[in-house]
Amino acid sequence: MSEPTAIAQPAFLLLAWGAGLVFVGGGVTVRRIVGPGFTWLTAAVAALVSLPGALSGGSWWARGGLLLLAVAVLWTSNRAFSGIMLLAGGVLLIVEASQIGGVGPAISAAAALGGVTGEMLLGHWYLIDPRLPRSALRFLALTGIVGLLSDAAVLALFGPPEGG
Repeated sequence: MSEPTAIAQPAFLLLAWGAGLVFVGGGVTVRRIVGPGFTWLTAAVAALVSLPGALSGGSWWARGGLLLLAVAVLWTSNRAFSGIMLLAGGVLLIVEASQIGGVGPAISAAAALGGVTGEMLLGHWYLIDPRLPRSALRFLALTGIVGLLSDAAVLALFGPPEGG
């Protein structure tokens, strides 16, 4: 991490959050837990979250990640391909976030924000189909908890960023 204040930049937070949500959407899509509607939902929310970070001076990594999100949404009929495109897009978004705030903080922020938001989206998806397996929700809850604990460790090591 170049400096502790980098993790307080909105672009960093938005890109890490979008990357985490894309990883959740990709994992759920590849495991075929839900249908294409959830893929559309997570990709759309991740794109809306990531777009300001990608447009605020972001390099081609973030823009490439958003392009892969669009490809994933267009090919939801092939869930394996769509899930792989989501995961690849998440990798590009996390690379962009790590260039702003460092690899460790980017991964911990993506796990915390993406895990919690993905759990909320999937939890609400259970209202549409209550027969879905509960194991996915438990895994996302654990991911969010691990991300929050790693965020706390980052803040304990580097201290809270100034001004954020």
